[in-house]
Amino acid sequence: MRKFIDIIETYSDNVSWFAQGTPVEPSINDDSEDILEPEEYDFEWRLCDVPVSVIDVPNPNFHDEERMVRLRASENHDTIILVLTGNRAKLLDGSHRLKVALERGNDTIKAIVGKPV
Repeated sequence: MRKFIDIIETYSDNVSWFAQGTPVEPSINDDSEDILEPEEYDFEWRLCDVPVSVIDVPNPNFHDEERMVRLRASENHDTIILVLTGNRAKLLDGSHRLKVALERGNDTIKAIVGKPV
């Protein structure tokens, strides 16, 4: 399990893609229990169409090729999990799904996004 990261940074209230998202509980992603730290459940969570250009990936070079093959063959993927940091979003879960979206030329990806409150 990763350490709780200090993401209580300044962030923009003008991140329109976040504001347009639908309020949700992070538990809509089955992996959230394994991914999120207890403090992160208190964030404001929204289901959003996130521009892939604003997502920061902690380890962009690691990918399990077998998993990539399965994801490439599928049209429906679970949402990824992000946290809002500044005007950007940090990826917590879903690097393989994000990589497939980028390969397909998608401009956005469906994600649950948390914002510190």
